[in-house]
Amino acid sequence: MDTSLWVRLWKLVGLGVRNFFFPQECRLCGVWTANSDWIPLCPCCLNSLKPIRGPLCDCCGVPVPGNLLDAGYPCRRCRRRPPAFERARAWGLYEGNLREVLRHYKFRGQARLAAPLAERLARAFDRHFAADGWDLLVPVPLHPRRERERGFDQTRLLAARLSRRLGIPLGGRVVRVKRTEPQFGLDLKDRRRNLAGAFKVGDPERFHHRRVLIVDDIMTTGTTVQELSTALKSAEAAGIGVLTVARVSRFP
Repeated sequence: MDTSLWVRLWKLVGLGVRNFFFPQECRLCGVWTANSDWIPLCPCCLNSLKPIRGPLCDCCGVPVPGNLLDAGYPCRRCRRRPPAFERARAWGLYEGNLREVLRHYKFRGQARLAAPLAERLARAFDRHFAADGWDLLVPVPLHPRRERERGFDQTRLLAARLSRRLGIPLGGRVVRVKRTEPQFGLDLKDRRRNLAGAFKVGDPERFHHRRVLIVDDIMTTGTTVQELSTALKSAEAAGIGVLTVARVSRFP
């Protein structure tokens, strides 16, 4: 028998044994569940995650009234302060079960949730970015101290899965040189001040004339991706897009 076939059979046996003896408790409803990716979500809760619907700002991707798009306008915030990126899109809204899944993933060490979240990133990419020809994926970097506190870099894990799925390599060395305060609870002005100078491009020549897609888990006001986009523009990136799992639904 072919060696690769033996390997696949062995993995299937191992997966069956693991699911039989160690079923997963769904992090949302508590039901015990088993699945091929060993994801701690039952099928019902997984199917409850819904993509974003309705008209969106063509620039930042926030939901907007339909008549605004009919008039050819982006949202008020993008008109007042055009972002450094071309456009941003998210798979879903940061509310309901998607918010709870992201909280378990990001703050409670549930790294296995990266699989379904990366799958939804891939769906959003297919819908919004597939036709644009991207050269590199760049996860929003996490400060090393925060990574030690959480035990893993949640955004890089998502970007790595997405990279394998799409065949687009991860970008060069972009680091967070400033340990920022948590953005939660800060107004827009304080968010900008908190993130000013937070990112540094370590190998700018890698980004010269390349189209770069930033990957993140959640987009709130867009301050973080704006600051990172500015750093990438200084490295002469040819174009910058933003792809996130979720975004806050707020019409500024």
